[in-house]
Amino acid sequence: MELDGSQHLNSVEYDGRRTAFLAGLGWQVLRFWNSDVRSHADGVAERIVSAVSLRLGRTHPCPLPFREGN
Repeated sequence: MELDGSQHLNSVEYDGRRTAFLAGLGWQVLRFWNSDVRSHADGVAERIVSAVSLRLGRTHPCPLPFREGN
């Protein structure tokens, strides 16, 4: 995941090359604007979970709560 600020407005070509390089290594790049992370954190998290589930398969439909039983 990459958080992009306004400095990335002029780096589309560079970002594309970097994304292609990372994809060649088996990585997937998800880019989010800084403001989206601040204002829409739930939506960003859902997008990340969705991307992971597409690559690895669905997560358990009823995951255990964090540190249950501790």
